[in-house]
Amino acid sequence: MGDHGFVYNGSTYTSLNVPGATAGTTDAYSINDSGQVAGIYKDANGTHGFVYNGGSYTTINDPNATNGTYLLGIGNNGEVVGYYRDGIGYGYHGFTEIGGVYTALEAPGAQTTYGTTITANGKIAGWYYDGTKDVGFVNSGGTYTSYVEPNATNGPASLNNVNATTVSGINSSGELAGYYYDAAGSHGFIYNGGYTTFDVAGAIAATTYITGLNQSSQLTGIYSDTAGHYIGFIATPAAVPLPGTAWLFGTVLVGVTGFSRRKLIA
Repeated sequence: MGDHGFVYNGSTYTSLNVPGATAGTTDAYSINDSGQVAGIYKDANGTHGFVYNGGSYTTINDPNATNGTYLLGIGNNGEVVGYYRDGIGYGYHGFTEIGGVYTALEAPGAQTTYGTTITANGKIAGWYYDGTKDVGFVNSGGTYTSYVEPNATNGPASLNNVNATTVSGINSSGELAGYYYDAAGSHGFIYNGGYTTFDVAGAIAATTYITGLNQSSQLTGIYSDTAGHYIGFIATPAAVPLPGTAWLFGTVLVGVTGFSRRKLIA
């Protein structure tokens, strides 16, 4: 029981369980073009980030963390992004780690900041809490741009009544993807100069989460079916006559078995 990371290469599933981790506490969140995977695990000393590369695991702990380090994204050059917890203020701070150098991510006006993904050209996406709601952001060269999905409102009690927009995917073309909450639950969205809601056909109610976006505009994510199972998906844009876009669906590349519907904070 519990959480186990995995990688799927089109034909084979490989389980990811960090050596020394408490059983059922390995979560994989991101993969780059070289097959490196970023995620988190827990042990007797708390929560740690990890990078998996060709069978080897490397632990990542932000030096300012006192209550856990969480890796949510990895770039093609091995740079990682996430957040750490400490006892200062609200206690959640974004960070990047590049070549052993840790850099803080603190969105202006934010009480908490979380980094989720990083592109080859150094743009970082994530979300922050401004005191009333969660706001998506992109950090480009130190300049923050905020994103709030127009349909976002307070979510249901199962999502802690949070008003949230999370940017969880960005590519070098400037396309964004993520998810937002409304009274019904969670919906995916795509942003490319304007917002488009994305709900998986067959998902019960509002249970779509987009968790990643690549250079080919493919989406990865999770939804819940009528049996209450959480299912990973890949959505590939297909050329169709304007004005619509069709999507072809497959199976998720990297993820967590045992996902529960929650924000990635603990």
